Amino acid sequence: MHSAQNEKLILNYPLILREELDQSKDGDTIEFALDNLQDGAGNSAPRYSIPVKVDYAKDKTGPAWEKLVFSDSSVLAFFNWDGRHKDNLAFSTVPPGRDDLEIHHVAESSPCLANYTHNRNATISTNIKWKPDQFPFLSFRLQCAVPRERMLIHVLLTTDQDKVYTISLTGPRNNLLELNRKKTFDWKPGKWQCFSFDVRQMLLDIGTKPEELQAMTFKSVGFRRQRVENRDLLLLDDFFIHRKPEKTDTPDALKWFAFDCSGIASLQICSVDQQDKELWQHNFALAETADLNILRKKFNGSQWLQCRARDKAGNLSIPFWMPL
Repeated sequence: MHSAQNEKLILNYPLILREELDQSKDGDTIEFALDNLQDGAGNSAPRYSIPVKVDYAKDKTGPAWEKLVFSDSSVLAFFNWDGRHKDNLAFSTVPPGRDDLEIHHVAESSPCLANYTHNRNATISTNIKWKPDQFPFLSFRLQCAVPRERMLIHVLLTTDQDKVYTISLTGPRNNLLELNRKKTFDWKPGKWQCFSFDVRQMLLDIGTKPEELQAMTFKSVGFRRQRVENRDLLLLDDFFIHRKPEKTDTPDALKWFAFDCSGIASLQICSVDQQDKELWQHNFALAETADLNILRKKFNGSQWLQCRARDKAGNLSIPFWMPL
């Protein structure tokens, strides 16, 4: 920040020194130096050195996320709002231009997308070219602050022919293009719900022919709420369009990037039941490839997994969630 009397520079040193901190040990001192600084008139500032002491005992805060990168072979689309991902809303309101969509950031919880209703309804959507025959699974997490008795929540799947299939997230329906014909979902105030759908199989179950499915392409995915009150809040996080890898003997690598003033030790991944009880845990060391196929061998079917970075002082980051 610049003024006539003062120059103020704010730097995220754990991010800038990420590699040095990851290689450091408790008690090490790393030099953080600013050099070759010049103003617009060509005046140089003297070199300024700041010693950065690595002190595990003083570090009481978990790591921060920078970004996550999934393999293109297993994940077509991934949205969450941690780290650099928060630079893009990914979704927009329908109709566009409303101010009912924002990133929701509360201390000690994962940043996520927040959507407020307008005139007792709300729709958000993201444009994506998706062939469900190739990537069958749609997964995401939602939280409804105040569930209404008669509310309707639907996933909207719009084809490139403008045919709109729906997935009801409250109760089953028998509409011609409805994919949820059996399941009822119980919403609790302020509680996250994890959803995973095999959209390919759901399309076949309502009579879509295999050749029709093979030719089908969705151009957008949306969420619509009706029969709610004004300014009702819905939170969205950890959105995936994905599939299981064809070859389990080839690594399905997750590239994860986090930073911390003590340096990063590992990626901790846990399976947690509905009562928040940990069922099993696996840790990938920082230098180790995070191969998701190793995790798939630990269970049958599908699971949502809690993922957190651990620093060398033993602190854990806020989690993101991943469906496998």
